[in-house]
Amino acid sequence: MTAEDHRALRTAFHHTAQLLLAAGAVELLPPVAAAPPLHDTAEVEAFCAGVEPGDWQLVSVHSMASCRMGLAERGGVCDELGRPHGYHNLHVSDASVLPGVTGISPQGTIMAFAHEIACRA
Repeated sequence: MTAEDHRALRTAFHHTAQLLLAAGAVELLPPVAAAPPLHDTAEVEAFCAGVEPGDWQLVSVHSMASCRMGLAERGGVCDELGRPHGYHNLHVSDASVLPGVTGISPQGTIMAFAHEIACRA
């Protein structure tokens, strides 16, 4: 992990943690084995200030089709622009918009969907 990767990961964690706490989360479990659960903004700040590049326990999971694109009446969660039905300022652009499980490594498909959604937004 480069210094820039670590900075970006720490920033992403910080923003996500703030969002989750604002949404009502009462406990966050950072992807670091030695880290205690975080309960408030001060604990998030302290965690982000002290986490080291080698501390992160990173995994990659492609959760596909949980917000699949399609017509609402046919079970679709998102429209063709990646917007959840009924929302206009929210776009989903990950493996969850795929209409089903690809059966092969989805990286190229995910990147293509994300690119198209970003370009059309």
